[in-house]
Amino acid sequence: MNDRFSKEYIEALAHKYRLGTLTPAEEADFESWYNNHSDDTFIHSDAENPDRAMRRMHRHIRRNTASTTIRRLRRWMPYAAAVLLVVTAASWLFFSDQFSQQMPAEKLVNAEDVAPGANRATLTLADGRTINLSSGHAGIVIADGITYLDGSAVLSESLSKGVGEELTSSQTHKLTLTTPKGGTYSITLPDGSQVWLNANSTLKYPSQFTGDVREVILEGEAFFAVSHQSSTTGKGPTADRGGLPARRLPFKVQTAGQTVEVLGTQFNVSAYTDDPETKTTLIEGKVKISNLKSHASNLLSPGQQATTRGAATQIRKVDTEPHTAWKEGLFYFDNIPSRKAIEQVARWYDLDVIYDGNTPETIVFGMIDRDKPLSAVLNALAKNGLKFEVTSSGERKELQVSGNR
Repeated sequence: MNDRFSKEYIEALAHKYRLGTLTPAEEADFESWYNNHSDDTFIHSDAENPDRAMRRMHRHIRRNTASTTIRRLRRWMPYAAAVLLVVTAASWLFFSDQFSQQMPAEKLVNAEDVAPGANRATLTLADGRTINLSSGHAGIVIADGITYLDGSAVLSESLSKGVGEELTSSQTHKLTLTTPKGGTYSITLPDGSQVWLNANSTLKYPSQFTGDVREVILEGEAFFAVSHQSSTTGKGPTADRGGLPARRLPFKVQTAGQTVEVLGTQFNVSAYTDDPETKTTLIEGKVKISNLKSHASNLLSPGQQATTRGAATQIRKVDTEPHTAWKEGLFYFDNIPSRKAIEQVARWYDLDVIYDGNTPETIVFGMIDRDKPLSAVLNALAKNGLKFEVTSSGERKELQVSGNR
């Protein structure tokens, strides 16, 4: 291969192309190289992310500068225009000299070094204060105050006193529990109901349940074990009121696309904002699913799953274990599309996913512990015709996915 088409030379041309300073001769060289190694995918799929687009261009250069045949074609110009549309947008400072010099270099990362998720969460109080919860504990309890599961205090003495007074006052306060990517945590609500949050999820709930309904708001995924509560005695299925049973208070889980209403039961809800589908899987008891767009309602029986997408809700019989295995520390891929499996892995190991080229859509089946290093999970997924590479750029890690060629 001619030295002038080395990786370093092509990268230099790419940089000058971004700045609009190519000479006619350099433009001809870049056109020749591009014709032989054009990659429409990285241009179009990253139109809203110039940082990622240019990192992908550099990866493309590294992978393809070994070619010895350079073809002179003019068909690259429409694609160059697409790139130019991205890189010259006035709202981006990406292509200024200063920003280009500050852009972090991409580095390969050993998947063995990517640790799995753990107990990580933040608690946001009614006044906006945020508390980083201890990774040495698995959950918190909301009662007269806020404690960890073993009864130890979450807050300092001075802060705990003020919050405790809020929690025991007649006024209801809004609290928020949030897990990041790579985090999980549980919470026992004021009525005794338990909730386990999966990675990258948020649960909003009141400091105490009042009125005729118990209601929480979920973004992400959570497993619920809802306790029975009556309208007259608080906890407990019945009350002595002239010999008549007390009315049980419903428990509602609000998501962006649906409402789940129960009395006392166990179920899992997956309602990530980047997933157009909301899945509710019933383990025991009964729940009512209400579609917020169509206003249609469906009753679920144990072993059934409701999938809500837009105004449509589909009910089917499922094996519930794959949908709740995360709570037990497992990835359980039960004949699901590989992209769905990779989404779960990316949330748990805190990765951004990039699909390079024509990645095959395969069906994945298998089970593996979530406490394994990333490499163990990727090795298992690689048996499905996939190839992985982990890189870091700045503070983020990227999982590049392609097919085995």
